[in-house]
Amino acid sequence: SQLKKFPEIMKKRAHMAHRYTDAFINDANIIPPFVPIGYTHAFQSYMVRIRNGSPIRSKLMQLLLDDGIATRVGIVPAHLEKPYKNLYPHLSLPITERVASECLTIPLFAQLTLKEQSYVIKQLHTHLAALI
Repeated sequence: SQLKKFPEIMKKRAHMAHRYTDAFINDANIIPPFVPIGYTHAFQSYMVRIRNGSPIRSKLMQLLLDDGIATRVGIVPAHLEKPYKNLYPHLSLPITERVASECLTIPLFAQLTLKEQSYVIKQLHTHLAALI
């Protein structure tokens, strides 16, 4: 039965993702996902990069959690995962590691209301401005 709802769910997720992108595109400290012209994105999640976010990402995540907003670390580079870290203990990918340290996944789901999303946007902007 969920498959019947899939087109509408994807449409709603895309709409919410575009609202996030519109809210963040002019913020010098937030880098929204890049979607090349002519391509689509499934937006299974919405991950932003916090410019120079490594030292503040944990603080930002905690402040958002205190506001009732659940976030996640965006990505963990494969070479830092335990199975691979043991195979390649001296492998260093500094750009990958820096970018990964700046990534943050914010709420995006079909039941997210416009009011809730506006709250996420407002709190992210507010806390980020205070931390940077």
